[in-house]
Amino acid sequence: MRCLLKPDGHLGNCDRLSEEPSGAGFARAAESLVKDFQANTDPNVHSTQDFRIDVPFDFRDPSRSAPPLEVQNPLWVRRVDPAKAAGVYPEAAIKAGFKTGVAMLVCSVAHSGALTGCTVDSEAPADVGFGDAALKIAAVMAMNPWTQQGEPVDGMTIRLPIRLVLPDEPPAPPAATPPVK
Repeated sequence: MRCLLKPDGHLGNCDRLSEEPSGAGFARAAESLVKDFQANTDPNVHSTQDFRIDVPFDFRDPSRSAPPLEVQNPLWVRRVDPAKAAGVYPEAAIKAGFKTGVAMLVCSVAHSGALTGCTVDSEAPADVGFGDAALKIAAVMAMNPWTQQGEPVDGMTIRLPIRLVLPDEPPAPPAATPPVK
């Protein structure tokens, strides 16, 4: 399919480039899926006017079992603001004098591209909260619901390393809320 990239990142006005085998309904299936595609665009950087994208589809026989797929190089559509990530830096790590840490998460990917069911596979240094901090960060992340090869990410697994670095100045504690009178 060759589709027009809309300013909001969605695709539309698609043309069929090829279909094999012809007339088997794969083009109609591809057209129905294109609505779920979204590119990460910034209208302030460049115009998407008249920009077309080729989107390949590779349909597989559903009667055959597919190997479990793991997302490699995802296209992130929602990430954590680094300033907010500093706010989840583990207090126990600060007290122990650790300036950096990493946690490896294993997550499932939802149809929307959101990360679900994340678990901590490892963390270093251990037992000072980097795993819990990484889980908070992963909870707000989302990837494009389609891989670069045109595969849906729904149900795939991702191994996600999250590295935290203590800012030069530790995050300020949350402001106390005045009592309600």
